[in-house]
Amino acid sequence: MGLKVIIVGAGNSGPLLALYLQRAGHTPVIYDMFNPTDSPTHENPLFFGDLGGAIGISINGQRVLDDAGILEDILKVASEPFNNTIFAKIDGSSPVTLTNFEGNRNGFSKSYKTFTIMRMNLQHVIGMACSKAGIKYVLCSKLVKVEESEGGVKAYFADGTSATGDILVGADGAHSITRKSLFGDAHKAVFAKCITHVGVTELGNGKGLNGDDLDLDHVLAFYNDRSSNHATVFFKTAPNNSSWHITEVNLPAGENINDDWRPVSDLPKESARLAVLLEGWGGPKNHVEIVRAARRITSTPLYFVPPVPSFYKGRVVLIGDAAHAMLPYLGQGGNSALEDAGTLGHLLAELGDDWKTAFRLYNEIRQPRIKTIVAQTDIMAGMNNAWYGHFVVRVMAFVARYFGNLDKITGYDFLADTKAALALEKSKS
Repeated sequence: MGLKVIIVGAGNSGPLLALYLQRAGHTPVIYDMFNPTDSPTHENPLFFGDLGGAIGISINGQRVLDDAGILEDILKVASEPFNNTIFAKIDGSSPVTLTNFEGNRNGFSKSYKTFTIMRMNLQHVIGMACSKAGIKYVLCSKLVKVEESEGGVKAYFADGTSATGDILVGADGAHSITRKSLFGDAHKAVFAKCITHVGVTELGNGKGLNGDDLDLDHVLAFYNDRSSNHATVFFKTAPNNSSWHITEVNLPAGENINDDWRPVSDLPKESARLAVLLEGWGGPKNHVEIVRAARRITSTPLYFVPPVPSFYKGRVVLIGDAAHAMLPYLGQGGNSALEDAGTLGHLLAELGDDWKTAFRLYNEIRQPRIKTIVAQTDIMAGMNNAWYGHFVVRVMAFVARYFGNLDKITGYDFLADTKAALALEKSKS
């Protein structure tokens, strides 16, 4: 028969899951609070506008995108794949090279390499694939409540409308209303006392405000002053485009924290302020000038979600940040959300209408995996805040290069775990 699936959230993981479900004979409908009039200049209402920064897609995330049949389209709007991620001091000195996991190592048959991509481009490709597949989006739909009955689940929205389905997937981010409906405020997102300023700058000859040439030495590099917790990240997403993060730490929660991902209104003022800030930290001249020449800046607080007891309850299941929003020190928040979508998508494809078994297996697969990622993220966060952190990064890079200790994170094969869980379940019946 197929399931009617309510998906709340039109970021990346929700629509990606919808692709899997549609192909398996289910009927997903995606609901999101986004108002298309906020992006009136684009012909496609599913294009959420010029928002956000860059994301690194490692091998574990690429496996899902490839399995979903959209990796080739994504590569057309991504950076060149690269071998090494750089960790350096805030001034660019003492660089440490961490060799990225490659998909043809450790017996994997297909070759992949890490790449960077603007979040909006990733979201656009997934959204266009959903549009071509005939998947329905219902926008301007802000979830306020979820109610479950013996025969189904009902979602209520702020405009007075509602939707019913067999199951509901909460892909509604760190401040998930779906998660709140399951567990109350006990697992609400926690402000990490950090604000990240996410910028986008055009690279090239003469692109600086003073006519300087703007370029980056690396596709992806992290810079830290561990004595003061200052941190920046610079991405090269195309030969002529960069995205960067400047993080201010130890900030109190307050009314002035903007969490709607809208760009700053006074761009010249904020780009000048951040350039002076970075210059005062000792940042390299090209970084300072790239920040000064920003074409867009968005300032957003960082949150994490305390561990939830389960990723599902009854007919409702959580994926992505709604289930496990984490801090960005390992760069696996987005990749783990893709893993969630691929895992749950395959389970519901193989098990059909048996959502109870699918949810249970999803939880059994994903909970240990997320605990592993969060534990490694916490280690990286500790190194960012410790005076000896750069030495530990150097040791970690050496160990990773020769012993592959990070391969279990970035080289993870979601499909192998999913197939193994299905085979074990079948053997019990």
